[in-house]
Amino acid sequence: MFSPEAHKLRARWKDVAVQKLDFSKSPFGLTEKGLIDFRGLVLQGTTKEPLILEKPRFEKCDMTYSRFIHCRIQSGLFIACDMTLADFHTCDGNFTSPGSIREGWVWYQTQDPLLDLNESLLPELLDGPAKQKIQLTRLDKLNPEDFDKPSILFFCDNRRIPSATCFHRLIELLNGCDAPPDIFVLDSKDYVTCSKPENQFLQELFPYGLDGMGECSWFKNRTLHASKALSTTCIVDEIESSLVKIGIGSNSIIEKKKSEETDFWNFVRSAYPRFAKYSLDSHIEGFHNALMKVTEEDFHRYRNMVDELSEQLESWAYTDAACCIEWCSDDSFTDFSASIILRDNLYSFLSDPVETLLNIEQPKALFKEGLYYVFYNVQEKRQIPDLACTAKSKNHSRTLAGTQSSETLKGLHERYPRLYEKYRARKNTSKSK
Repeated sequence: MFSPEAHKLRARWKDVAVQKLDFSKSPFGLTEKGLIDFRGLVLQGTTKEPLILEKPRFEKCDMTYSRFIHCRIQSGLFIACDMTLADFHTCDGNFTSPGSIREGWVWYQTQDPLLDLNESLLPELLDGPAKQKIQLTRLDKLNPEDFDKPSILFFCDNRRIPSATCFHRLIELLNGCDAPPDIFVLDSKDYVTCSKPENQFLQELFPYGLDGMGECSWFKNRTLHASKALSTTCIVDEIESSLVKIGIGSNSIIEKKKSEETDFWNFVRSAYPRFAKYSLDSHIEGFHNALMKVTEEDFHRYRNMVDELSEQLESWAYTDAACCIEWCSDDSFTDFSASIILRDNLYSFLSDPVETLLNIEQPKALFKEGLYYVFYNVQEKRQIPDLACTAKSKNHSRTLAGTQSSETLKGLHERYPRLYEKYRARKNTSKSK
């Protein structure tokens, strides 16, 4: 850090107004390696007044011997940069947020984020014709001609459970197409910060927001025909209807998956208690009795279906909604998710969690241990052998989608005022009295 070379590189910045730099270019041009030359750059604040850098984007830069002293880098991207002996150890800020300096500079110091998708996501996918149509790319590399033919643009956040789940299911279902559409995949880490035109374009494509919920747009003849966060829908139905809109239509794998899901929901409804008032104990008993009668193949299929569908609920928006009724841990949210599914409320909850929870019977019963564990009890009684779990969240260390409103009652109130008023306000009033 204190070599003659470092001093020489830093000295050349003496007369440069570094705090007004355009980080897309350097007054010293490119290095011999073709990287933007920021070698020896020093940006400095103080402990009392850190230098705030909001959404800086360093792409293909040489940051050798650079120093960021008492800087607060907010949502910074360092893409394919040479970070040799760069110094960030006095940086201030929220180092746990995605794209922050403590994570960001490590992620991007050696490779383009698309390479991370290539190494971590693609090997997991089922082989088939759809996998061969995947192109990991960026907006600035796409042309209008790319969307002449039927094509898909998928905004992938491989760190989030719903996004990864939706992409796996998308490829699985498209493998049934004789001629799958082109599948262009954007990496969310590329767009933690982006240009105004890119941001505007993303908002037009995904007006419902980008939260790691499997955001997917469908094109033909340079026209957008459908766009949806797949995790908020019945995925197989949404993909089938979108394929029809771009002139491809359904296929045998989709038809099989639709039949299996229809069979699953018929089974769920057959085990539901037929009383005027919902009873968890009666539901557990009916579900247990129904599982005792199915084949081992159906048993595993139903269990895997619950696990896979529960991945669509792995979002802070849904956990916050649940917490309006009762604070829940990871285990109790697992019970909540299974209850939402096995009480046949999944798709209403995904589309409108507020109305679903405002009108559901016995909301406290959603958090009670019981329904999901019927699978374990029946498997033990019938001595059914284990099979590999097909749910992606069970096999990988991915996290919830979206952002948490807050761990406080105030945060829950701001996000879901109607749920809060029904389930929390009354309780807090009685406590204060």
